[in-house]
Amino acid sequence: MSIVDEKRGRKVAASIGVKIIGAAGVLVAAKRKNIIDKISPVIASMESYGYYFSEGLKAKILSLAGE
Repeated sequence: MSIVDEKRGRKVAASIGVKIIGAAGVLVAAKRKNIIDKISPVIASMESYGYYFSEGLKAKILSLAGE
């Protein structure tokens, strides 16, 4: 598994059959595996460092995580 959150990297990975999971997928997986208790503070922290999540994506992530 690889973490890639940029278009070109995802395209190259997909072309060689690498399973792709982005930051949102990592957060949901971490919550499901009880590695983190809540996703919302992690998202807030990432955004404070300039990472962008659309409102729609945040809503979907939090819904999938039961938050």
